[in-house]
Amino acid sequence: MKAIIDAAKCTHCPKCYVAKECPIKAVFRIADDEPAFIDMSLCHGCGVCAAACPKHAVMLREG
Repeated sequence: MKAIIDAAKCTHCPKCYVAKECPIKAVFRIADDEPAFIDMSLCHGCGVCAAACPKHAVMLREG
């Protein structure tokens, strides 16, 4: 499983809970006005980010 971010649902929370909760720091923000980004080479699909997102913008997919 890998996490993906639905940019249409991401509302650029001032404190990105997804990035904060990722245990391996695979999620980060490039700029405050852009959605979070997941480094797919680091993501191992644990699902913590999907559970942390209050806007349900993160989904787990096979891959």
